Amino acid sequence: MEENWAGWKLLALGSVLYGVSAIGFFFLMRMYKVFTVGMLHSFAVIFLSIVLSLVVFKEKINAREILGLILGVASVCLLIRFQD
Repeated sequence: MEENWAGWKLLALGSVLYGVSAIGFFFLMRMYKVFTVGMLHSFAVIFLSIVLSLVVFKEKINAREILGLILGVASVCLLIRFQD
């Protein structure tokens, strides 16, 4: 019986994080355009994937990937700055 419920803590944590992100997504949709929120969401997923790969899987990040992150942050800043 114990083996069937082995990952319940991670499932609960994932559910809470998903709920928090859904609430945040809702409030962002009220303040910004759909395109901007979509861009923010895409960048957040990529950024968190990179953090996960660095912390959990101990992967190395190269200069090209760092440049991509910097350009991603710059694009989000420009979208928010020049939004109507």
